[in-house]
Amino acid sequence: MILGIETATAVCSVALVKGGKLLGCLSLDEGLVHSDKLIPLIDQLLTENRTSVREMEGIAVSIGPGSFTGIRVGVMTAKAMSQGLRIPVIGVPTLDGLVYHAEADRFVSPMLDALREEVYTALYEKGDRIRNYKVVSVRHWLEELHALNHEVAFLGEGADMHKDFIMKIMGSKARIKEGVKTSASSIALIGWEKLHKGEGRGHHTLLPLYVRRAWAEVKREAQSGGTGSQD
Repeated sequence: MILGIETATAVCSVALVKGGKLLGCLSLDEGLVHSDKLIPLIDQLLTENRTSVREMEGIAVSIGPGSFTGIRVGVMTAKAMSQGLRIPVIGVPTLDGLVYHAEADRFVSPMLDALREEVYTALYEKGDRIRNYKVVSVRHWLEELHALNHEVAFLGEGADMHKDFIMKIMGSKARIKEGVKTSASSIALIGWEKLHKGEGRGHHTLLPLYVRRAWAEVKREAQSGGTGSQD
């Protein structure tokens, strides 16, 4: 059995997978209150499924990109549980989890809001990532995708936010799948697959995937006269 954790967006979600099958999933969409809600949500999920953490074979956690605060909560919780239970942990990129159930589409672009008219995104073809995770302006990304001259499916909170602009730039080449949110169900299912391929690791190897530095850090550096840039 594997526990999945997703906290990289405003959604706080946990899921259980056993034998490659989803046993249950609980999600809250109440904003970035994950530090208060995550552990009680895990306890509730375990209770509802009449199991305990002692039965876990591994922990799968969404590692980003997304909310810096949310990612930290999920990653630190997964590391602590992995260390305490002496079980492997599997880091799953948030965008991989978002497109997990969209493999029927040839080209898929998941979008998460990155503020300042930017999104965290990547491009997938038939389930395989063909362009790396990045933070990019919405306009620049859409112009890049328009050059594919092929229909692209968009999903995620960023796609919902910018759907009118997507249609304006992409026209008939866009297909927006509205209301698709991050969920621990796909994180747990991907984690299960990776665990049984021998890809589980020790807690000390788990690292977040931020894609860029926190905006607060950049502002502090600018105010102190630093010359660093966002990646």
